[in-house]
Amino acid sequence: MHFRAFSIPLFFLLFGTIWALVSDPIIHYFDNKDVTDFYFTSEIGNDLTFVFGAAFLLFLQIRKKRKTFLLSEAQYRSLFMVNPNSMVIYSVDNFQFIEVNNAAILKYGYSRKEFLGMTIKDIRSAVDYEKLDDDIKKGTADLPECGLREHVLKSGERIIVSLQFNRLDFNNQLCIMAMVTDVTAVVNSKEKLKEALLNEQQLNYALEENIHLVNKAHVESRRMGEVIDKLSNLVVLFDENSYITWVNMAFLEFTEYSMEEIVGEKTVESLIGPNTDQKIFNAMRSAIAQRIPFSCELINYKKNGEEYWTQISISPIFDDAGKFEFYISVESVITQQKENEKKLNLQNRAFREIAWANSHEARRPLCSILSLIELLKESKNEDERNEVLVLLEKSSLDLDITIKKNVRKINELECSVGTFSAPINNHP
Repeated sequence: MHFRAFSIPLFFLLFGTIWALVSDPIIHYFDNKDVTDFYFTSEIGNDLTFVFGAAFLLFLQIRKKRKTFLLSEAQYRSLFMVNPNSMVIYSVDNFQFIEVNNAAILKYGYSRKEFLGMTIKDIRSAVDYEKLDDDIKKGTADLPECGLREHVLKSGERIIVSLQFNRLDFNNQLCIMAMVTDVTAVVNSKEKLKEALLNEQQLNYALEENIHLVNKAHVESRRMGEVIDKLSNLVVLFDENSYITWVNMAFLEFTEYSMEEIVGEKTVESLIGPNTDQKIFNAMRSAIAQRIPFSCELINYKKNGEEYWTQISISPIFDDAGKFEFYISVESVITQQKENEKKLNLQNRAFREIAWANSHEARRPLCSILSLIELLKESKNEDERNEVLVLLEKSSLDLDITIKKNVRKINELECSVGTFSAPINNHP
C-alpha cells in the first residue's frame, strides 16, 4: 500500500499529538492567574477547538485529496478515451460493456449508446465462440488469455484483433479492461509471407529439379553434340529467322567455312548460288515459314564457290509444351550420285541409239543375206549361183561393217562413262 493511503490519518494523529502537548500548558498558564471560570470554559473550549480544528483540517485534506482524485480520474479517463488503440471495459458478471473509448467507436462502427447496450458476445464471430466460452468459464478467477481473436464490425466485416487484458474496479464493479489492436493486415501479411515462403520453397525445389534436368539435358546434349559432330552428314541448326546457330564438324570440313564465319549467317543466303533451283528454293523457304518439315535435292555452294548437290531434310524442333525452339537441317552430299545418274542417262540414250541402229541398219543386209540364201537354194544355173554368191558376199560385208560400227559406238560409250575397264575387241 502506498503512503498516500495513510496521509489523512497521519495528519490527524500529528494534529492531535501537537494539541495534546500544548493545550494543557496553556490551560495551566491561565489557571495560575486565578481565573476560576476560565478553567471550566477553557476545558470546553479546548475540546471544541480540537474537534472543530480537526474537522476543518480533515475537510481540507479530504477536499484536496478529492480534487487530486478527480483530476487523476479525469486524466486517466482522458487517456482512456483518446488512446489510439481501441479499449473497452466490460463487467465480469454479465460481460456487458461499461465503457468504450473513441477509437473503439470509430473502429467498430457502433455508437457509444449502442456499445453500452451490448456484451462482448455481440462483437465475437461464431468461429471464436469456443475461445469466448473459455473466457467466460474462467470468470473472476483468472484473466482471459491474451492472444488473437476474430471480431465482427457493425458492417459485418471480420477482423483479427490482438487482446491485452487487465482487471480493475470501475464504478464499484469488478471489470476487465481490454485493449484491442487490429492486426488483420499483419496476420494477412504473415499468411501471405507464409504462402510466399511456401511458394519460394516449391520454386526452389522446382529450380533444383530443373537444374538437375538442365544438367542432365546438358550432358545428353553434349553427348548428342559429340555424336552429331562425328556424323558424316552435314548438320545445321538455325533459328526461326534462318540464322545459323551451330554446324557440325563435317559441315565445316566439307564447305571449308570456320565456325566463326558461318554462325550468325543466314542459311539460305550463305549456301545458294546461280545454279540453285529457284522454284525448289522458294518452296523450302515457304516450308520454313510455316514450320513444317521439308525435303529436297538442291545445288549448294562451298566457301570457294564450288557447287555440290545435296539432299536436304529440314525439321522444326518443338519443346514439350509445343513451343518452337529451332530448325535442324541434315544434308547428304549426293554430287557423285548425280554425276552417275547423268552418265547413266547418257549411256541409256546411247544404248537406245545402238538398239535403233541394230533394228534398222543391221536388219537390211541381214534380210538381203537371207533372201540370197533362198535364191541360192533354188538356183540351178551355175552363173546364177555365182552371181548370188557375189551378192551374198557383199551383203555379208555390209553386215560386218554395220556390226563393227555399233561395236565401236559401244566402246566409245563405255569409255566415256567409265563402265567398263577395257573396250570390246571388234576384231574377229
